[in-house]
Amino acid sequence: MSKSVHERWDLSVTENGRRWQFKPGTITVVFGPSGAGKTFWLEQLAGLRFSEGVGVAYGPSDLWTADLRLRPRQNPAALMAYAYASQAPEEQLAARTVAAELEYALRPYGLAKEERLRRQTEALAAVGWDSAWLERDPFRMSGGERRRLALACLLAVPARWLLLDEPTAGLDAEGHALLAERLIHAAREGRGVVVVSHDTEWALPLADQVLLIASSGAKRLCGRDELLACPELWAEAGMEVPEWLRLAGDWLKEGATSEAVWDVSALAKELASPQEDDPLRFSPEPSAPNGESARLTPIEAGAMPYGPVLPTAERGTLRADAGLAAHEQSAIGRAVSEAGVSKRPASAPEPDGLRQSRLAGYDPRAVWLAYIVMSAAIFTVRDWTGLGIGAAIVLFTIVWARIPLRRWRGAIIAFCVFSVAVSLAAGAGAGGSSLLNAEATLTALHSMGRTLLVMLIGLGMTLVITPLRLRKSLEQLLARRGRVGRRAQNFILTVTLLMRFIPVLLGEWERFERLAVARGKTGRMTARNAIARLKDTAIPFLLALFRLGDQAALALESRGVGRRPYPEVRPALRWSRRDSLLLAAACLCAALLVWWALKGAAYGPG
Repeated sequence: MSKSVHERWDLSVTENGRRWQFKPGTITVVFGPSGAGKTFWLEQLAGLRFSEGVGVAYGPSDLWTADLRLRPRQNPAALMAYAYASQAPEEQLAARTVAAELEYALRPYGLAKEERLRRQTEALAAVGWDSAWLERDPFRMSGGERRRLALACLLAVPARWLLLDEPTAGLDAEGHALLAERLIHAAREGRGVVVVSHDTEWALPLADQVLLIASSGAKRLCGRDELLACPELWAEAGMEVPEWLRLAGDWLKEGATSEAVWDVSALAKELASPQEDDPLRFSPEPSAPNGESARLTPIEAGAMPYGPVLPTAERGTLRADAGLAAHEQSAIGRAVSEAGVSKRPASAPEPDGLRQSRLAGYDPRAVWLAYIVMSAAIFTVRDWTGLGIGAAIVLFTIVWARIPLRRWRGAIIAFCVFSVAVSLAAGAGAGGSSLLNAEATLTALHSMGRTLLVMLIGLGMTLVITPLRLRKSLEQLLARRGRVGRRAQNFILTVTLLMRFIPVLLGEWERFERLAVARGKTGRMTARNAIARLKDTAIPFLLALFRLGDQAALALESRGVGRRPYPEVRPALRWSRRDSLLLAAACLCAALLVWWALKGAAYGPG
C-alpha cells in the first residue's frame, strides 16, 4: 500500500478544539483507569455513540453526516473503513456455522466469491485453524474458540482500521501471542490498529504510540519510550505505575537499548539472575555520584503537570518504523461531579433518571400509588375527548417530572406502528359494505391509545426509581411487626427483579443494536434493511437473556434466597408532606378522568 493511500485514510479525531491524527500502519494502545471512558471513546471512533463536539473522520470520509432534517447519521463510507471488536466479541455471533459467520462479516463489502473464500481461508489460518472448521457450529464451541472465531471475522474484512476493546480478556498465553502476531502483521500490511487494554505487559511492546485517558477525561498522546523515561505520566493519569515498567525504565537508564527493554521475557530473566559482568545489569537502587539515590525525588516526579506533551526531541521518540510524531496537546475536559465516590468520564453521557427527574426525591410508595391510580383512571375513559384529557395530563406529568423517555424511543415508535397495524387489521376484519370499517378501526385505536399513555409513564418510572429504594419501600409496606411473610417475600423479589432487569434489558438491546451497526455497516434504518437489522440485534439479545437468567439464578442461589430467614425490616423511608401532595394530585387527576368517563359513557368512543 502506497504512502499516498496511507495518508488518504488517516484516522482523525477532533475533540473540543483539539485534534489527534493516527496513521495506517501503526498500533495505538489506549490506557486509563477503570471508568475513565476508554470503551466510550472507542465506540465514538466506531460511530456507535454520537457526542457533540467530537468529530471523527476516516480519510476523506466524516463518520457523521446530517440528513435533510439535520439529524446526525453514520456515513456508510466511514463505517466500511473499520472493523470493530467489543470487549466480548463472541457475544455478537449469531450464525449456525463458522462459514456463515465469516460470510456475514464480509457481506457489506460486496466482494466476489473467490475473494471471499480467499479471505475466509486466510482468516482461519490467522487464528490457527484450517478449512475443516468452516462447518463447525459456533454454539457448540468453547468460550476461547468462539473468541478466536470473532477475531477471524475481524481479520477477514478488508477494513483499513481495526478497533479492539480489551481483546486479550479470556485468552490463554497462546491466544495472547497469536493476537499480538496478527496485529503486528496487520500493521505491516498498512492497516491501522487502535487497542484498548489493561494488560500493559502485552500491549505496550506492540505500541507505536500510547493514548492515556485520565479519570477526568483528559487525554495525552505520547510514545512508549516516553513512559519509560517518565513513569510519573502514568500516575498523573490516575493509574498505578506498573512495577515492571518502573524497573524497565531504570534498566534503560543503566544502558540497555529500548528494543531489549521491551522484550519482557528477556527483562524478566535479567532481573531474575543478574550478572556482575553484564553491562546491562539492573541495580534496584542505582547510586548517584554523591552517594544519594538516583531515583526521582518527589519534586521531580511531580514537576510535570498532566497537560501538554513536550516535543519529541525533548521527551523521547516514538518507534522509528511508525512514522509518527507525538502531538503537543493540552489536557481537555474537566473533572465531573461525584456521586458518592464514583466519577464519570467527561466524555460519557449523563445517565437517565435519578439526577434529572423530580420523582427521585419522593417516597417510591407515593410514586407507585400515584401511577396505579392514574393508570386505572386512564383505562376508564370511553371517548376521544377523555383520551385527549388523559394525554394532556400524561404530557404534563412527563414534562414536570422530567421523566426520561429518550432511551425508549425505539420501543415507543414500535408500539405506535403496532397499534396502527392492529387497528387497521381490526377494521378490515370487522366486515361491512366497505373494505375498512371505520368504527372498528377507531375503537381499536382508542384502546391502544389508552395503553400507550399508561406505558409512557411506566417506562420512565423504571429508570427513575432504583430497585433498592423500591425494595425498601415494599418491605416497609408489607412488613408486619418488622417481619415479612413468605408470600410477601416472593412478591417483593419478583417486582424488584423485574424493575432491576428492565433497564438492564434495555441496555443490552441498545448494545446489540450498536454492534449490529458496526458489523452490518447499516447506519440508517431503511425498509430494505429493517428486517435484517432486527434479526442481527434480536438473536444475540435473546442469547444474552439466557445468560442473564443463568447468572441471576446462580446469584440468588448463592445468596441463599428462599433458604435463609428474611432479615428484620427497619424503617428506612419516611412519608412526607410532599408525598401526600403528590398522591393527592394524582387522585384529583384520576377523579377528573373518571367523572368524564361516567358523563360520556353513553356516547361511546368518538
